[in-house]
Amino acid sequence: MATLSIGVDAELYKQLLAHFTTTWSAVGYLTGLMASLTYQPMAVSTVRRGKEMGGNVLGVDEVPQVWLALTTSWANAADDAVVISTVLGLIDDMAAIAEKKGLLMPNLYLNDAAADQDVINSYGHENVKFLKKVAKKYDPDAVFQTLSRGGFKLP
Repeated sequence: MATLSIGVDAELYKQLLAHFTTTWSAVGYLTGLMASLTYQPMAVSTVRRGKEMGGNVLGVDEVPQVWLALTTSWANAADDAVVISTVLGLIDDMAAIAEKKGLLMPNLYLNDAAADQDVINSYGHENVKFLKKVAKKYDPDAVFQTLSRGGFKLP
């Protein structure tokens, strides 16, 4: 999986879908390869309501946006390197396309992110500072940072 947040623009969506299709066509020979690109709208009202309910630690801007989820699966472990590099290259390409149009958003949705995406820092400096303060208060021994396997940790 990998994720990206972008602004609202039909032409950008078409460009990203075309690039997605072309990229996966090049590795379509791999056994059991499946890939999907999901456009998940994030309405301004949703962000606003979240703020009203207690905050916005993700640092999501109050603008219409779409959170992309790139999901893949494949059958052979021998294909791991090819698929993973394709996913990461594709998400980087898509970010560059969105950035060129001025529509790349900083936030990365944790549940859809690739392991090497910098999710926590995408929330913004002040929010990371807040998360560290909360962690220090409720987990002073950093148990969740050091003993929990995997996942995204505070930088």
